[in-house]
Amino acid sequence: MVDLFFAAALGCEPRALRAGRPVVVESYLDSVWFAKSRPLAVYGLITTEGAVVAVRPGLGKIVRETLRGVTILDEAGLAALKQAVSPAVRAPCWFEGIRLVCEPGSVEKCAAPGRAPTAGEVREVSPAEEAQAAAFYREWGGKVFGWVIDRRVVSWAAVKPLSEVVWDLSVETLPDYRDRGYAKSVVRAALHHIFSQGKLAGWGCDRDNLASLAVARGVGFRDYGLDFGCVEEPGDPQSGTGRDLVGRYLGGDRRGTRGLV
Repeated sequence: MVDLFFAAALGCEPRALRAGRPVVVESYLDSVWFAKSRPLAVYGLITTEGAVVAVRPGLGKIVRETLRGVTILDEAGLAALKQAVSPAVRAPCWFEGIRLVCEPGSVEKCAAPGRAPTAGEVREVSPAEEAQAAAFYREWGGKVFGWVIDRRVVSWAAVKPLSEVVWDLSVETLPDYRDRGYAKSVVRAALHHIFSQGKLAGWGCDRDNLASLAVARGVGFRDYGLDFGCVEEPGDPQSGTGRDLVGRYLGGDRRGTRGLV
């Protein structure tokens, strides 16, 4: 199911993710809403058995020639890819992250939760009662769960219901309340909601964001693959992606437009 989801987003067959070598596909990348930012010129997903590099039209030849003969997309291969692609993209900005997934049952099977909060409660927070919850809801359109202490929310987990298969999370905790178990508690509440809707849960962060990874793995997420991407300046004349995204934004669809605003 997870391979099917990512393959559909990237515009490839599921077997391409397990092909034992990098597979290059051309796509407008409009379905890769889970990437760190947008609009995208390149988005790649590396699994333990292969890799898929999706590129916007016009970049396929460059990327295929760069990766010719490459069997494992390692740091050297990625560096070569960046060097080859960047001159062809307007104001390129690269990122490297990790994608994780969580399925029903994983929350109960995960390791002991560790330090648990002793004050307050975790519950759904409506947009009408709290500013940050309202901001999350405006951006993603999903329910927001928070840990509330004395009527103050100190940690949030916002659900991103942006596909029919996988719903991602956006998590934030006030600095004074970090590393105290609040984030894990609100994430568990959000996960139960996601699973009750028949969806899988997704998580993405930078590879060096150890705090985020600790929360995700601590509640039952498992590593799916490494990802990377190249964000280009909106409205790049070589690409329809920027124009299409701006059009959707002006039309009121702000989902996945973090790179614009």
